[in-house]
Amino acid sequence: MDDSGTDSLPPVQYLIMETLAARYRLGEPFWTFPKRLRPALDALQERGLLWWQSAVTPGDLRAHLTDAGRGAATYESYQTPDGRKLAQLREDNRLLERNWSGDRAKLVEIRKLADGLGERNFVSVQRLLYAILDGTDG
Repeated sequence: MDDSGTDSLPPVQYLIMETLAARYRLGEPFWTFPKRLRPALDALQERGLLWWQSAVTPGDLRAHLTDAGRGAATYESYQTPDGRKLAQLREDNRLLERNWSGDRAKLVEIRKLADGLGERNFVSVQRLLYAILDGTDG
């Protein structure tokens, strides 16, 4: 954590950064703030720590940490819980693919399916790989 990046901020800006950092650690990239905090959000945006836009809820602004903001508000090595789980799932899939003894064409098709589904459905693809390796339907 880059303490110099957040500790020197005025209290409202500091709390905005802490709120966004906490939401980021939980896997939520955005948070809404009342429009009365716009001056503080503008100041943080000018420092390159976040960006904001109008929220869907009337009278609110939606803010998101930039890369610099994440660096200032979290530890460099921090990884979200979902990120750690996804990294483990990817490693598991690499092992499955390395030990694949079946039809390589089928593996290529599964890989295409996995790439098309994206991260949110990665567990489903992993289950499919296990099912095929076990010779079951899934």
